[in-house]
Amino acid sequence: VGGYIALPCSELQECRKSDLLSIMNVLRHNPDAQIMSRMREARSLFSHVEENDFYLSRIGVAPSARRGGLGRRLLEMFLREGRAKGFSRFRLDVCADNDRAIRLYRAAGFDVIGDSAIPNTPLRYLSMVTVVAG
Repeated sequence: VGGYIALPCSELQECRKSDLLSIMNVLRHNPDAQIMSRMREARSLFSHVEENDFYLSRIGVAPSARRGGLGRRLLEMFLREGRAKGFSRFRLDVCADNDRAIRLYRAAGFDVIGDSAIPNTPLRYLSMVTVVAG
């Protein structure tokens, strides 16, 4: 009914590189100028992730299971997992119009450190971070 994907910065960079190479391979066989243009614009959508960050790539709860605290529990699990792996700094990016998620992250101590958008599109993301002691 819910889950998350989290990884250290070093693994995030490798995943992003693999994703980009896969897309480029597809486009090499079927070039699409519009997709290439969107990819160039999207490069700046997500801010830099520091080497010592444990990054929350995805988190989700099935619509039928929402409003029962599962998102909060998943976020707590993410923070516990990161601390167990030796991390104290936690990062995520969230769609700027996802008010419910932003409230959840703020309640867990996350602060906005960046705000980015693709001009002439509705795409806008907030970068958020929290530091958790011991």
